[in-house]
Amino acid sequence: MSDRRELEEIEAKLNQLSVKIALILEMGEKILNLLIPRPTGGVIDILGDHVSTQVGTTSNFQWAYTPAGSVPPTGTTLSWTVDVTDIALTPSADGLTCQAAVPATETATAYNLTCTSSYTPPGAPTPISFTLNVPILPAVVLPNGGVITQTS
Repeated sequence: MSDRRELEEIEAKLNQLSVKIALILEMGEKILNLLIPRPTGGVIDILGDHVSTQVGTTSNFQWAYTPAGSVPPTGTTLSWTVDVTDIALTPSADGLTCQAAVPATETATAYNLTCTSSYTPPGAPTPISFTLNVPILPAVVLPNGGVITQTS
């Protein structure tokens, strides 16, 4: 009978420790939130010298949280979407970059690329998200012949 009582006392002490550990972890998270600035927004940058995609090519994009230097909580994920169905998106493993491949047959003149974070800042109604409108340029037509015209 005393073994059972000892086990019950150990179980009660473990439960008390669990509650204390949960409080310590909660306080640690609050301290981290004070020490590490959390993002309030984000932006998509195109990797390259122009903000457009030519039909039949791929553009590369990068996500950055704002303000600069802010860090979302551990476990935060990013998801990329596009409003033109035949544009293929290939996000990187960490989600911070994404490729958008526009098929050569595309007829749309632009697409909206959106990156959404799973992190919602305190007091914000929705998670951080940003949409970039990207023009789609027609294919460059390469010459396949020539004509000589008399000008005078």
